[in-house]
Parts: sequence; structure tokens; C-alpha cells
Amino acid sequence: PIPATNPVKYSTAYDSVFEQQLQSIYDDVVGRTNGGLFCLCVDRNGYAPTHNSFYSQRLTGNPEQDLVNSRDKRMFDDPVGLTAARNQKSFVLQTYCRDTGQVVSDLSLPIMINDRHWGGFRVGLDPQGLLGR
Repeated sequence: PIPATNPVKYSTAYDSVFEQQLQSIYDDVVGRTNGGLFCLCVDRNGYAPTHNSFYSQRLTGNPEQDLVNSRDKRMFDDPVGLTAARNQKSFVLQTYCRDTGQVVSDLSLPIMINDRHWGGFRVGLDPQGLLGR
């Protein structure tokens, strides 16, 4: 764990590579998706080395603000997060209430590397957007 972080954050050797190579893609996916709220990759344990740029803000010390705006380098190991991370079917769609209180539909697809399951590609959607509202 990274000391003095709330919510608790972690660090790996590949965090900066994910941020440099994938964060702009995450932001683009959200921008192009009707009702898009977030996009990220998580490993099999639910670890997200980076998140959308707007959810990867520096910690402020205000737990309520940080819960919403500083979501990178976190473990999303709640039941929904682990289902998304460990799913190996073509996709899984789950609707749930985030720890922020926001209701989200989460579409996740498995990430396979050299025929081994690495984790999941998650896209969070406003459920109303799925209905075209």
C-alpha cells in the first residue's frame, strides 16, 4: 500500500506505462460512448493501475472528494469489481451502486494475454444512457 492514502492506493512497476499508454484511450472511450461514465482495465484482483484522467486527481485530504476524484491505483475488490475482473465469458453486464452513491451499469470484457486471463476491461455507463434517455 501507498502510505497515508484514503482510500488505500497501491503501486506496481507498470502503473506509469498504463497511465501513459491507456489513460487517453480510456478518456476517448468515455467521450464517444452514450452515457459513458468511466473506462479502465483491472487485473484479476481488481487492481486499477490508472483510471480516466478526471478520476485520477491528486489526493486532497478530503475523503469525500477523494473518493470521487482520485480512483486510480485502487483495488476494486467488491463483488461487482471482482466479477468484472475475473469474468472470462465474452462479456458481463452488471448494474450496481458505486461507493460514491452513483448507480452505474458496468460492461466488462475479459483481457487475455498470451492465452492467459489477465483481468477485465470495464466501461461504466449511465443506465439511462443505455435506454437512450
